[in-house]
Amino acid sequence: FQELEKLAVYVGPGGKIGPGELHLLVRAETEEIVWELVDALGSGDRRRSMVILDNLIRNGEPPPAIVGALAYRVRAMIEAKEGSQRWPALQAAGQAERFSSEQLLASLEMLLRADVMLKGELPKAEDGQKVLEFLLARLTAKSSPASVPERDSGPD
Repeated sequence: FQELEKLAVYVGPGGKIGPGELHLLVRAETEEIVWELVDALGSGDRRRSMVILDNLIRNGEPPPAIVGALAYRVRAMIEAKEGSQRWPALQAAGQAERFSSEQLLASLEMLLRADVMLKGELPKAEDGQKVLEFLLARLTAKSSPASVPERDSGPD
């Protein structure tokens, strides 16, 4: 019901709702959910991270798109740490304070590895979810992401 209210407010009285309006609002909602995912990761909340991931996947968000959105946020946080005045960096400045530069760089490297795995030859759709679950488990590990060994091959 909330989604219908959002659409009605977006198009205004007498406005028409078409595929373009739906796409814009779904995309905006996905971006907000990715922000929530970054927040959960930043606080080390593995359970919340997995619930958010599950919701994204059940709503049809492709795993490579989730990795891409997370990588975009991490790059924006790195830029914020470097003092960039570009809009994405300014928008991510608050979240960037939760991470060290080393954690952000290590996270970006983990995201790159997950992206390569997702775009490789995975035989089933659920394998993409497993790759993301493994990634989130690593990103929410009690130790710093920078201290996680390099030689992990991913989920079995």
